Amino acid sequence: MTDIAALTHRLADTAIEQSELYKAAKRDAEEAEAYAAALASDMNALADMLRKSREYNVLLEAKLAKAVEALRECEADIDGYIWHEYPGDHPVQARYRKRDFDANPARIALAELRGQNDE
Repeated sequence: MTDIAALTHRLADTAIEQSELYKAAKRDAEEAEAYAAALASDMNALADMLRKSREYNVLLEAKLAKAVEALRECEADIDGYIWHEYPGDHPVQARYRKRDFDANPARIALAELRGQNDE
């Protein structure tokens, strides 16, 4: 082969390589665009989930506040019954009152909630 034929052959090979590289770059760009679109969609879905989670947390906090208020009322009612049952200052009645105050389920539940809020 002559030098011109060899150069023409090399030029044709280079053109084919350039064409293949262009096609690969175009394919990579399309894949990157598809990946970016999927990523953006996922980010939007996560943002929506976060918003819903925050709304749900607000709802739960409101329900918890109502439950705590109800527990405080129950605690006071039960304490009133205990004072009615053991009204005197006698040490035995004082001991029974303390035992019953400590066993008051509303007081126990409130203490547990306070312990969770401290964490």
